[in-house]
Amino acid sequence: PAFLLDADRMGQGRAVQAGDFDNRSVCTAADFPSAALLGTAGIRRVVLIQARYARPAVDLEPILFAWQQQGLHLFLKGVDEVGEVRPLVLTRPSLLRRGVHAVQRAFFKRRADGGFGELIPTQG
Repeated sequence: PAFLLDADRMGQGRAVQAGDFDNRSVCTAADFPSAALLGTAGIRRVVLIQARYARPAVDLEPILFAWQQQGLHLFLKGVDEVGEVRPLVLTRPSLLRRGVHAVQRAFFKRRADGGFGELIPTQG
């Protein structure tokens, strides 16, 4: 399986203005199968492919860390890197990093159906 995430899903550095469609979002563990389910499907390795950042995004990191703790082997590959994948060994995100993530999550408004994305109303 492949899971595709928008690298700019959290909209860092992007101002949302009236009339824009706000598609900022965060991923959670509920968006992915569990490590146990992946294991029963014979999946033992996970490759994170990303264009930038040496470490996973703040919302993805705890999910990958949990998978690693449950026995999946993680690897990293940059889209512009030539050569083999390299091992990715994560440590528990720091309290500060988890706090930053909690604050970021608080600013994303979910729709009634649990999804993200809405038109920012124009004034007047």
